[in-house]
Amino acid sequence: MSIAKYEYDEDLGLKKIKIGPNSPLIGKKLHEIKTQHKLEANILGIKKDSGLIINPSSEVEISLGDVIYAFGTSDQLNNLENMGKEND
Repeated sequence: MSIAKYEYDEDLGLKKIKIGPNSPLIGKKLHEIKTQHKLEANILGIKKDSGLIINPSSEVEISLGDVIYAFGTSDQLNNLENMGKEND
């Protein structure tokens, strides 16, 4: 769902991404994902079994079944979605 256009006409949006069983993101902290996987989308929240974490710290670890709520360009969000699914 596209919610905004950047002033340079860059498409921005929100995406909900569920982490699949073969995702390389499982077991990684957000700061590791940003550096190792060149994550450019902004993570707004992560829904875990224990509840929703809004504006998660860089120390939050991604687990199987987590749902990530992200904001970014279409390319950034598609890249994150592909990493989240990774052949699931």
